Amino acid sequence: MVFLDANIFLEHLLSSEPTCTTVFQRLRAGEIRGVTSVVVLAEVRHRLLLTEAVRRGYVTRPQRALEVLRTRPDILGRLWQCDEGLNMLLGGSLRVVSCTPTQFRTAQRLSLRYRLLTNDALHLATLRAHRVRHLASADRDFLRVRSLTLWRP
Repeated sequence: MVFLDANIFLEHLLSSEPTCTTVFQRLRAGEIRGVTSVVVLAEVRHRLLLTEAVRRGYVTRPQRALEVLRTRPDILGRLWQCDEGLNMLLGGSLRVVSCTPTQFRTAQRLSLRYRLLTNDALHLATLRAHRVRHLASADRDFLRVRSLTLWRP
């Protein structure tokens, strides 16, 4: 069982990083079992929305994408491509888990212990709650967590 972090989805969907694409091919083939969380999916969709807004020309300066979408919510109604790739990946054998208040409290402690940002600590708490020891992520911060086996692209 391997927990997939947001950057694995994004590298596959946005840049076709071969090692990340292989992860999803292996999931489809049943060679590995994958799990992710609703928090990860929210991170992925958020980034895909911003990227699509830039690619489709609604935003001219990528660093202002979030600001533009906040002030022009009408654009959000035109951004649908971000969901196509994400939904395709979710249609397979990938298991999606939710996060509980208990996991959030655990994440607060893990954030301090391992010096992780909030969402990364929440991912770690979710991994632990579901007894998953393998993490696919490009995030080097997880190297500080010795109990994990980190698979990096």
